Amino acid sequence: MERDIELILSKIEAEANKIIKLFPEREDVQLLNGRWGPYLKIGKNNFKLPKDVEVEKLTLEQCIEISENQPAKKKVVRKKK
Repeated sequence: MERDIELILSKIEAEANKIIKLFPEREDVQLLNGRWGPYLKIGKNNFKLPKDVEVEKLTLEQCIEISENQPAKKKVVRKKK
């Protein structure tokens, strides 16, 4: 029973710490903490953040610039055997 409560509390804490920064000017732009570190979310699209960027100090303009300069994703083609 104690372990169950501990797991529930850790999940609630993780959800509370997920949001790093929100922008009131554009509500669809969010800086979030993910499984592999911080990332940028604009609408339904997710973008990687550069390693040398301080996430808390990013502005809305910098976030939009990061999203526009992302390289295209490579398509993975899998062959059937």
